[in-house]
Amino acid sequence: MAGGKRSRFFGGSIDESQGVEWSRPVPNFWLMSDDERKKKRRLLLLGALGMGIGLGVTLALVRHPLKLANWYARHRLSRAGLRQYFLEGPQGVFSVFKRAEDHPPSEETVVLIHGLGGHAGNWFYTVRALDDYDVAVPDLPGHGDCRLEQLEWTPDELFELFVAEIDAITDDRPLIMVGNSLGGWLSILYALHYPQRVRRLILVNSAGLRFDYPTRLLLPRTRRDARQIIGAVFGDEAPRVPGFMLDALIREANCSPIARALEYSGEPPYVGDRLADIEVPTEIIWGTEDTLIPHSHAYELQKKLRNSRLYLMPGLGHSPQVADARRFNRLLRHILDEPRRLADHPPS
Repeated sequence: MAGGKRSRFFGGSIDESQGVEWSRPVPNFWLMSDDERKKKRRLLLLGALGMGIGLGVTLALVRHPLKLANWYARHRLSRAGLRQYFLEGPQGVFSVFKRAEDHPPSEETVVLIHGLGGHAGNWFYTVRALDDYDVAVPDLPGHGDCRLEQLEWTPDELFELFVAEIDAITDDRPLIMVGNSLGGWLSILYALHYPQRVRRLILVNSAGLRFDYPTRLLLPRTRRDARQIIGAVFGDEAPRVPGFMLDALIREANCSPIARALEYSGEPPYVGDRLADIEVPTEIIWGTEDTLIPHSHAYELQKKLRNSRLYLMPGLGHSPQVADARRFNRLLRHILDEPRRLADHPPS
């Protein structure tokens, strides 16, 4: 083609002085066959769907990052082979994740009990190390998917609900109670009231001794406060958290179970004077960088619990099962497997 101004249009060549000449087929939607058009529509729809899902996840992450993180953790419990059950309780519905009924039963049931403001998903890393045990992971009253008529209780009322929940989610087998923070406190109270049911206590940075809790950390008001509570939970392993997640932590703290618990002005049932009454074997696991509960409480628990041992986890914070799951799981398995090791190799 000689002379004239040449331009491009839909992948073809146009010679404006001599008319239109196509140097290759036009990729025009309407010139395609029916099958090609259907394929193109499917690709466009899939692309639009993918963009929509990506945008939705991004918006959810920015607007509700904690809810998304909690959903993910609870979903991982299901992926680990647990099923969520809803059981009728005295004031509503209890929520618990348990092994499926077809899982081979074990001699004991391990109950994993989270702390104040947490939920069952806080243990999703731990569940992976307990394949050979029956496991029950409850949402404490007022937490997670536990739906009760009342949201505010005295500590004694909370313990009564906890007892009802344990009765609802477990059978007659002995219990190994693994409790973090408030979960440890409730486990101690349970062992004091129902020693015949508890074979072993494993307390993880447990509450229950008398001291003034740091309100600024429990109810953060600024991003600096929020960073400090993340540091308290994780210790030296604390992740770098973006600002929008810190803002969500501040926003949701004011309507959390923690806020409701701090409104109580009475005397909580501290257990320091009653620990000597506990006879079941007790293991104390303590993240040394916990700034929520003083490090000295670990040694006081060990001193007052007659049949106890203390395991320190350097560098970890208030929730070592989350901060460094591999280290925690190795230690937990070492503790749980000890009776089997002694049975196989009794001391001479």
